[in-house]
Amino acid sequence: MYKNLQGLDLNLLVAIDVLFEELHVSRAAEKLSLSQSATSRILAKLRDMFDDPLLVRTSDGMVMTARAKQLKPLIRGNLDNLDKLFIGEKFDPKVTTKHFCLRATSYVAQAYLPEVIRRLSKEAPYSTISIGNLSAKDLVEKDETDLVICGDGFNIPQNYKSRQLGVDKMMCIMSKDHPLAQQKLTLDHYASYGHCQMSLGVGNTANSVDKYLAELNKSRQVRLKLPHVMACMEMVGKSEYLHTNAANLAKKFLSTFNLTMKELPFEFPDIRYAMYWHPIHQQNPAHVWLRTLCNEEIKKIFKTGF
Repeated sequence: MYKNLQGLDLNLLVAIDVLFEELHVSRAAEKLSLSQSATSRILAKLRDMFDDPLLVRTSDGMVMTARAKQLKPLIRGNLDNLDKLFIGEKFDPKVTTKHFCLRATSYVAQAYLPEVIRRLSKEAPYSTISIGNLSAKDLVEKDETDLVICGDGFNIPQNYKSRQLGVDKMMCIMSKDHPLAQQKLTLDHYASYGHCQMSLGVGNTANSVDKYLAELNKSRQVRLKLPHVMACMEMVGKSEYLHTNAANLAKKFLSTFNLTMKELPFEFPDIRYAMYWHPIHQQNPAHVWLRTLCNEEIKKIFKTGF
């Protein structure tokens, strides 16, 4: 395979490209930082290699043979491709048609990704984006996913790269018309009212609330379970159910769904959010651009507080 390339000195291709451009041995020698005699020897070697004169001297200077004219664009194109092996392809978001694939929970998609999509659609107008649903028990190593964005509680493959984004605070969400809306929320209050729970599957944060309550010899009555954040918010706003969730989405829709938020009446850790990606994407210029964009936009949300 590639027998004609065995022992090939790539510098000869650089030299022939310059000779074809300059059509003059002395000027080519200057560009190549070689002596005229050395450049003449290279031209002789090239003539032997291609079994063609390549450049012929005339009264008007040197001109290319038919074979040289055929070779010129091929050599230039292949030198450009070889150069990319070492410098990598440049990424221009303004012209890319790349498809970006993200995976996130519905909460993350609604709380943190709208500004990401706004900026991405503006800066990479010809790209396409898909956001696949992420549940607590279905994350496996999938190369087609560019980024996974999620909070604690997900089993991320150990070899994945990551970047921390910020923390979200767990709060108790209720209707503004709830009997507890104007009171300080106590542990007894929290345990005595029915709850609406958004479930992502085994091991998610909603289930861990019950673990912390059990340590206090308390329990709650989950009266309604839903897989969708917005449905949860609207139903809580129209009922006396309590709902425990991270604050960054709820605060965006307090007025829309007639809601208010209160501090939990027991200690509960903040939820740490991060983005994760497969190592094969680490040096990809398009992926670096996407990670930078997501990092910048999502961190702005965490900086606004609760």
